[in-house]
Amino acid sequence: MKKFLISVLTSVTLIFSSTAVFAGDVGMAAIGGLVSVAAYNATLKSILELGNSARAQVDSRKQDLDENGEDKDEKDRDVVDRVMNRLISDGKYSMRVNSLPFIWAEFFNASCYPTDYISVNRGLVLGFNRNEEEIAAVLAHEMTHGLEQHSAKNYAMAVAQYLGAGFLTMSTDAYIDWNRMSGMVNYSVAKNVTLPSEYEADELGFYIAASAGFNPGGPAAAMVKMDHYFKYETTNFLEFDPGENLSTYDKRHVNPRDMSDHPETEKREEKLAELLTKYSGGRVSVKKIDSRVYKMYVDGIERESFRDTKDLLAGERAYLTAGELARKYHDEIGLTDEEKSLDEKWSAVRENFLNAEKKYIQAVRMNADAYVDLKLPSLALTQIKRAELFSNEDNPAEFLSIRGRIFAANNDFDSAFRDSNKSIELDPNNFANYLNRADVYKMHGDFDSAVADAEKSIELEPQKPFAYKFLGELYDQNGNRDLARKNFEQCYKITKQPRSIPLEYLKEIDPKAAKTIEKDDKKSEKKDGRK
Repeated sequence: MKKFLISVLTSVTLIFSSTAVFAGDVGMAAIGGLVSVAAYNATLKSILELGNSARAQVDSRKQDLDENGEDKDEKDRDVVDRVMNRLISDGKYSMRVNSLPFIWAEFFNASCYPTDYISVNRGLVLGFNRNEEEIAAVLAHEMTHGLEQHSAKNYAMAVAQYLGAGFLTMSTDAYIDWNRMSGMVNYSVAKNVTLPSEYEADELGFYIAASAGFNPGGPAAAMVKMDHYFKYETTNFLEFDPGENLSTYDKRHVNPRDMSDHPETEKREEKLAELLTKYSGGRVSVKKIDSRVYKMYVDGIERESFRDTKDLLAGERAYLTAGELARKYHDEIGLTDEEKSLDEKWSAVRENFLNAEKKYIQAVRMNADAYVDLKLPSLALTQIKRAELFSNEDNPAEFLSIRGRIFAANNDFDSAFRDSNKSIELDPNNFANYLNRADVYKMHGDFDSAVADAEKSIELEPQKPFAYKFLGELYDQNGNRDLARKNFEQCYKITKQPRSIPLEYLKEIDPKAAKTIEKDDKKSEKKDGRK
């Protein structure tokens, strides 16, 4: 596997004054002469391909969990899971063809990676006192970054700026240090590149959350709470912006507010309050008198005044109350012009998905298949259901072969054998169809049939390593070490990759390579122990 270590390249000290880093207009001018449009476009293409890799997605989640640890509080996890599942299932939006289903993990600030992995800091949940309406606003905002591929575009700008053409040679299975890369992006293109996408994510996130049934006053209320938290409850700006990649010089000379790639919360609050008023058909509005007094107006007439309580700030109470009333008026008037425009946008995205090119159709299938290998059968099912929608399906046999394996991983063996058998009927000369059915038999517990199909796969393609590895694992699980070793040895001859087979067998097949792996693993363990 090709290695591309972002951590090595970003370890070089970045010494810029805040003026030098943040000067310039939004967009391509923000990076001046540091990178050409061609380099940016090529880098973006690489990152979009990486972002459409199920393995890279799961790897980014694993790295985040390894680095930051998972939130151990079950109530926190339940809130995030409940909100995310509701946004995904009930929100009005469309996924692009080169995107992945959202995954997330809980660790005040959330972020969305180019792989559609959403990292949720535990402080977000606690800071909002587990208020689902406010949490939904932030998570819908992050979903929008994924839907609009903001993360990929912003990462591409930063990577092109600092790494240049070196990134262009990266393969989609390359190793990426996502945590360091995230810090680099936040530092290098804050305000100049990401600011416009933050406003767009606020607006689209507002409508996604509202369409999923969440209080439309939640987004503005979240800004009130976030601003109060930042000003009065914490002095740690790193909760909002990863700063582990800043040099000592940078930490002394960069203003925390300049570090933020998000607009000031007061400005975001104002814009979200305007969206709330539009959502109500112009009938409901909220006015901030000061930080502790807010007033709600209906048809221009003051209806209620709000102050802080033990559980909610004045602004939170005002926006959440106004949101309930705005929902009532919205249901009476129907869709606003803004929502109609968004419907057209999502319809166009969906149409592009349905009529996708062959390479994207194949990528959707391959990612569905990869989720099975990654032990995520429910995500595999979600992904293959997307593949069912294509109007230009180019390989029905391969689709059925993969879907059959996915059904088996989800314990639906009737559907699994129906699809697997049909795939071989349609294309009896494809080795992969037999190998996938072999895996179905294996999951079903039929050892002999699994072996027979794997051997048929080898008969069709004797130079492919996959069936040999499958048989090696199958015989090993059944206690036949001799046949397991024989097949692993054949796999190794083809791949010439020591890590393609279990270490215990590699010690017999190639002792020298096994010792090298053990030595490298010990070095990695020592390095991890120093972190």
